Order: sequence, then C-alpha cells, then structure tokens
Amino acid sequence: MENYIIGFVSTGFGFIVGGMFVWKMLKLWGAYPTLRYARIMPNGPRLYPPAHKGDAGYDLRCSKDVTIPAKSTMTLPTGLVLEIPKGYEGQVRGRSTLACSNILTHVGTIDSGYRGQVKVILHNLSKIPFNFHKGDRVGQLIISKVENPRIEEVGRTSMIPTERGEKGFGSTGIT
Repeated sequence: MENYIIGFVSTGFGFIVGGMFVWKMLKLWGAYPTLRYARIMPNGPRLYPPAHKGDAGYDLRCSKDVTIPAKSTMTLPTGLVLEIPKGYEGQVRGRSTLACSNILTHVGTIDSGYRGQVKVILHNLSKIPFNFHKGDRVGQLIISKVENPRIEEVGRTSMIPTERGEKGFGSTGIT
C-alpha cells in the first residue's frame, strides 16, 4: 500500500494524517477487503501474499505429487478453499516459468460464492512427462473487482460507432 499524505484544513489551522494510518483505519472499518482461505488438509500448502511489493499474483501450490503425461491435460489440486469478498473474483493464471517449460495454464474464474477446492488446469505441450511435487507453484491467483453493468438488448444499427469498428484480428498490424 502506498503512503499518501492527506491534508485537512480548518479555519486558522491545518493538520496532516499519514496514509498508513488511514489505510489501517479503513482495514479496521471493513472498507479494505480480506481474502480468507482454509486448507483442506492441515499440512497442505498455505496461501501467501504476493512475493514482492507491487506483485499482483498470489502463488497457488500443488497439494500433492502429480505427473502430467506428455501431450496431456490434468487438473491439479491446491488444497485451498477461498472466501473471496463479495464484489470480487479470483482469476487463475499461468506462471511464466512453467510456460518456458511448455506447461500452459488454462485460465479460470473463481466466483465469490464458490466454496469448493481451487484447482489449476495445466496442459503439458512437451513430449516428456512433467512432475509436480507437493508445494510446487502451479499457477497464480489474481483478485479483481467485479462490475456487473445493467444489460440492454438493442438493434445493431443503434449502437454507437467507433473508429475501430469491426476491425479485429491483425487490425493493428504485426509489429
């Protein structure tokens, strides 16, 4: 969390409140969401905060030893159940280290109302089996705010035109 200086000016005098104090107060008042989790197995992997300041993803770890055969897809258990705050969602994403080893992650969404075990779907593109051990990082969890706008069906001709229009794949060039 960044530190911000917030100033309040009153007739004749002013004062400054540090951002960390405000952040802690917002957290106490419930304005700052909390991601709660439970481990299915007492000795299973935990959910840790992002590794570095400014990182977006929480590492998801495998809860048991698993081998993904060559050219195969498997669902790996994390042993975690999440309580994502209402108004947020979890996104399961890949890790670049695995992508470099020809292991691709199928992106997934975890809704705030879901209370089952979080699993990560991986595909082994290589010609050899790939081994995961309990505690290995198998994906990333990104928490994002969800907005659900009102929907309205309209005729296509009543839609507001844009500069891009219907230009799709390759419309901005290759380089």
